[in-house]
Amino acid sequence: MRTGLDMARRLDLSGRVFGKWTAIERSPDSGYWKCRCTCGIENFIPVSNLTTGKSTACVKCGHKGDGNGARHAALRRNGEHAERSRTNEYLQAAACKSRAKIAGLAFGFASVSECAQWIRANTPTVCPVLGIPLIRGIGARHGFRNNAPSVDRVDSKNGYVSGNMQVISFRANAMKNDATQDELERFARWVLRG
Repeated sequence: MRTGLDMARRLDLSGRVFGKWTAIERSPDSGYWKCRCTCGIENFIPVSNLTTGKSTACVKCGHKGDGNGARHAALRRNGEHAERSRTNEYLQAAACKSRAKIAGLAFGFASVSECAQWIRANTPTVCPVLGIPLIRGIGARHGFRNNAPSVDRVDSKNGYVSGNMQVISFRANAMKNDATQDELERFARWVLRG
């Protein structure tokens, strides 16, 4: 018996257009497709959202029925939209700034938007720790939280500054979370023992 996910994996959407999205390539082992919006933004979108019309554009271009279409268009023309948008990178950058403030650590960026731009520019396609694909724009509600990009401080005693930050998978960051090097080595030996 085929499940909905099996059918989504078999469906070839290459080059098909869904509103402002164009399907580019299938995500490995999932019911998602990498799509490009007419504005150039790329994101992974669930097949069901594309085929049912639930997702027809990126957040910047969508804004269906929010009553702010003219305001968003003006912000895009003035180049301010990226600073005010609530992309995943922006939300991560805001969280970095908040954690730095709470912990009394340095935040080495002039603004949250600047930090978001650093995160976007330094997010690899594959987690450097675990070798799993990093998939932007997804989270726990889609069941792929482990593959979501996560900002990690190389040295947890130092703040959020470009020389001390890296983007890895949520899974790798959770594993590293508050474990000491000794604990991680013991864990690795335990896993590899047999």
